[in-house]
Amino acid sequence: METIESFPLRVDAAEAARTLVESDERMDRATPHSILYYPYGVFAFEVRAEALLNSFREKVTCAVDLINEKELLVDEQPTPEQRSVPQQNVLSTPHSVADVESAARTYLFEVTQQRLKLVRTPTLRALSRALLYRPFHALECTTVSGDEYDYVVDGVSGKFHRIYLDTRR
Repeated sequence: METIESFPLRVDAAEAARTLVESDERMDRATPHSILYYPYGVFAFEVRAEALLNSFREKVTCAVDLINEKELLVDEQPTPEQRSVPQQNVLSTPHSVADVESAARTYLFEVTQQRLKLVRTPTLRALSRALLYRPFHALECTTVSGDEYDYVVDGVSGKFHRIYLDTRR
């Protein structure tokens, strides 16, 4: 077992299975088999900027996917939950949180400048950074014609994605 900090799990396995079955009339059943934990670097910054008619000062949270190095804004600062999980369910990454902080900063500069039409470059002050894992339910789905597919359902948002590799161990 490994102890990790995780985004709060808001969608349980039964709800994830129900979501998939209800998403497609050809879906016969969905069987959860594990929860996978996907690594993110999560950064909180105070962003200060001068726009044409006003100034901007706000706390902004950004996450960087530590496997694919993709950035995204986080709507609300997550409250991490400590979990003990099987080590094989934690996806490994070649990157550390420190490795991707510059990507988070660059992303916030770009987003801030695009949205606010800034006169000057915004200033960012780091408030916090953390390694958080996002939970995804892995499910095996069977169609009414007997075809089998693997899906993952985001344990935070409930969105789902088809995956093309076998995550069962």
